[in-house]
Amino acid sequence: MAVKNRAAAAALLLLSFTAPLRAQNIKLSSQEIDYGKHIAWDNPAGFIEIQNTGSRSMAVLRVDAPRGIWYDYPKTYIEPGRTAEITFIYYTEEAGSFALPVKIYVSLEPEPIQVMLKGNIRGFASNALTACPVWQKPESKPLEFDRSFLVLDDETGKPISMSLITIYQRGELLGVLKTGRNGTAQTSIPGGMYGSRVEAQGYIPVDSALSFRAGTQEIIYRLRKETLPEPILAEVPDTLPRQVPETPRKPEQVPVTVQPISADTSWKTDPLASNDVLPFNEYKSNNIVFLLDVSSSMNGPARMPLLKLALLELAGVLRRSDRVSFVTFSTQSKVVASNITGSDRDTVVSIINAIRGSGSTNGVKGLQTAYELARKNFIPDGNNTVLLATDGIFKMVDSDINGQKLVKDMQQEGITLSVMALGTSMDALKNLEAIAVEGGGTFTRIRDPAQAPQVLIQSVQQQSRRK
Repeated sequence: MAVKNRAAAAALLLLSFTAPLRAQNIKLSSQEIDYGKHIAWDNPAGFIEIQNTGSRSMAVLRVDAPRGIWYDYPKTYIEPGRTAEITFIYYTEEAGSFALPVKIYVSLEPEPIQVMLKGNIRGFASNALTACPVWQKPESKPLEFDRSFLVLDDETGKPISMSLITIYQRGELLGVLKTGRNGTAQTSIPGGMYGSRVEAQGYIPVDSALSFRAGTQEIIYRLRKETLPEPILAEVPDTLPRQVPETPRKPEQVPVTVQPISADTSWKTDPLASNDVLPFNEYKSNNIVFLLDVSSSMNGPARMPLLKLALLELAGVLRRSDRVSFVTFSTQSKVVASNITGSDRDTVVSIINAIRGSGSTNGVKGLQTAYELARKNFIPDGNNTVLLATDGIFKMVDSDINGQKLVKDMQQEGITLSVMALGTSMDALKNLEAIAVEGGGTFTRIRDPAQAPQVLIQSVQQQSRRK
């Protein structure tokens, strides 16, 4: 009965949504993509052709789609009379009929173009729940605008380092950045309207609207310091009781003793050697290799932005004795950086800010690369770990790599494997938790922006605490 009601609701939505196209400068091959009935749904691709019937060049600015729909659209201008193709892939775990509305924004029209995706899923192929969408055409970057953010102290005009900038749209977190020592951060974002929030320790947060269009290259935020309550001064009476001076005593003879040489405690006064979150006397030095899934499925609002938020918060508390490396994996694995000292926060932050998602998933080769870096940068008596962050099932076996044996061997050498999960698939979560248990590390799951900042820090604390 529930399936019938859902199908009826979808039909009503379809009738109300697919009104005749009234755009003056474009022509669509269709206003709907009908995937039909599927007994074994395997995330098929659907296509719509868009023609520029106007007299000026046209750009697709962005696509608004419900969660679970991945899309690819032309990344260059469409000249008058030319046709381009937009691709849609529906990534879901739910069976039944669906009718999902999509809005396409183009530069020549004031209102978005409305398209409907519909179909009926009766069952799933074996890889449907975990497969990352792979576009049928070579990947290219979306039409985006490069932007530089600058955060300044409103009173002094000096840059504020380690400021957190969050960018969101319609209540969904889309991106996070942190400023470096010069108070700046750079990113590329598709054109459109966004909201932003800037926070820095000791300053009042600032919320503002952003419009990303061709033109303005730098966005400046000015933060005011939080006001502290006025100190309460103790009242001093006008007259004080007369003090009778004591007769000075002859100083006692103190025997001279030789003091033993004490251990180096300079870390107590060096903020880059120790801090309140990771005090050096309580937590070992860390050698962390981040193995990050940057496949297309990680581009969702509840995935890559939350991962970056967790990484950026950890970057703010890393110490001089800590070492971090970054390995990304999608279609191929790549060493982004190796053995960066934790005190080099500008470098760490810039690497995290630049992480982007694209391609399909091939993780076990990346795992092998991550372990190689962990061995190369091994810290005796330290916390040596690979931290895997992904949103889907992680296959431990490749044609020439046995991931399970690799994890076991590395644990015997003192290198653990922790996992940070960002997806919602129960099958994937069970798979990732089992991998963390095999690797002798921690398993954590990031679900929302409020939780994200502390999850990774707590994982590192748990792994590096001195016994």
